Amino acid sequence: MTPEEKQIEALLQQKIGLKKDSINARQITNALENRRLACDLPDLKSYVQFLETSSQEWWELIDQIVVPETWFFRHREAFKFLHKYVKTEWLKPKCRTRSAPQPVSILRVLSLPCSTGEEPYSIAITLLEAGLTSNQFQIDALDISHRALEKAKKAVYGENSFREDLTLPKNHYFHQIQESYQLSELVRETVQFKEGNLLGPHLPVHKPYQIIFCRHLLIYLDVSARSRAIDRLDQLLVPRGFLFVGSPEIALLPSPRFQVIDYPYAFVYQKNEKRAKHKNPKPEKSIIQKKIRPSNPTELTSLAQAQTHLKKGQTISPLSLANHPQSPPKNPLAQARDLADSGALEQAASLCRAYLNQTPSDPQAYLLLGQIYQALGSEIEAEQYFQKVVYLDPNCEEALIHLALLKESRGDLSGATLIRQRIQRLFKLRDNPL
Repeated sequence: MTPEEKQIEALLQQKIGLKKDSINARQITNALENRRLACDLPDLKSYVQFLETSSQEWWELIDQIVVPETWFFRHREAFKFLHKYVKTEWLKPKCRTRSAPQPVSILRVLSLPCSTGEEPYSIAITLLEAGLTSNQFQIDALDISHRALEKAKKAVYGENSFREDLTLPKNHYFHQIQESYQLSELVRETVQFKEGNLLGPHLPVHKPYQIIFCRHLLIYLDVSARSRAIDRLDQLLVPRGFLFVGSPEIALLPSPRFQVIDYPYAFVYQKNEKRAKHKNPKPEKSIIQKKIRPSNPTELTSLAQAQTHLKKGQTISPLSLANHPQSPPKNPLAQARDLADSGALEQAASLCRAYLNQTPSDPQAYLLLGQIYQALGSEIEAEQYFQKVVYLDPNCEEALIHLALLKESRGDLSGATLIRQRIQRLFKLRDNPL
């Protein structure tokens, strides 16, 4: 990158928390050149000088750099969970008395970044299909991109926005306009689009939400910006409210503030209620310890191997035993998970690598390393470890999902599609073994 491009990258990190190297260098180069030409400036140096004095140009540049990548019902399991929650919990009959009828509750939902609108509109369709009327819920949708919001308000979409295999026919909520589809007014009116930055000083929202979708944002933020973003999401969410994230972000939220929900592939957390103040509160399980799916036989094998090494005199880090001197020693993978859950990611990675020197064929160790490097923001290393998992265990759905989403996040849609097709075949074999 040129000095000017590095300067722009530093300014992007300062203004919107964009993590270094999270955006492809060529993408930044192309965006800068497009905006330089649009501003009729002779060179990149003069454009940088102009950029530092124009707030409007900043947002024009961000529109060029932050390329929206979304579609209707992206990661459908999240919407299945939302549908189930509304049907079985939100609409559950409440106790009423004749003298004090219960007022109708409004389900408040926030989608950010909402990009070009496919996500908040998918939420609206899900709520309508679950039995809510349009006056029983409110959806706020925020994004920093003015261009994306304008497209979202128009709600006209091409085939690329329908990549998932929809169970609802398009003509149920859309009508065709030549080769595009116009979303029905019924759905459009349920979403309020607003321009806003989660990290900005003034977020254009007023009340806490029961549901927040914030998917594939945290992975692009540096450590400081990510911490501030999580604090803001915490403030916006009611106790026991649900926060939906992307799969690459499933190891980024802190416990015990948020507890991951055991619903396969929904990638959803629930905000814990304020716990009573006890001298010795019982610690909660953290997210790396909680699997997306139940433990499988390969993990049991790895634990048995670890126990064998322990019997041979393998040393154990005292960190995990410091507060429990009477507890039996943990195997190295359990120690590594504890370290990762406490935030000591580098130490956890080191312990995983030491374990793999002794047990080089354990897919669970590579899976944990992939999650750790993903939490560190090292997506290339994370992908390499997930690939090793799949090499050792071709049917590891969790590793395949991570790989598909990593490919999606960098724009490799064809590679992600191939992996998703593989995952779907595994689902069918699992559900119909004969």
